[in-house]
Amino acid sequence: MHSKIISVIVMLSVAILNTGCASMFTGTTSNINVTSTPPGADCNVTGHGVHTPGNVMLGKSYSDLTINCQKEGYEDGSSTIISSFNPTSLVNILTVYGVVIGFIVDFSTGAAWQYANQVNINLIKKANKS
Repeated sequence: MHSKIISVIVMLSVAILNTGCASMFTGTTSNINVTSTPPGADCNVTGHGVHTPGNVMLGKSYSDLTINCQKEGYEDGSSTIISSFNPTSLVNILTVYGVVIGFIVDFSTGAAWQYANQVNINLIKKANKS
């Protein structure tokens, strides 16, 4: 009887400790370094402002991010930061409980996804009006 209780406690402990591998190892946010050529642009990354060069901390998600930059004397620039699958989530396969609970945790928190940690926006100088 005691050995069954101990087994259940050990299994639950392992399940709790192994859930959401990507959540535990890589977190649920991304720190993205935003630069522009030339520097000094004001950028907006999906509602979060950043002056280049600078960093913006964003929650991970399945959705791609849009970045728009502006600088006096330059055409506006924009780009998309692609969301991709975070292979760290595959570590959940190593445990029976992790396959179900771990994937649920990683996908619901956004940890199953990742963004590039660097983006550069090239701004084109406006033509002189004559």
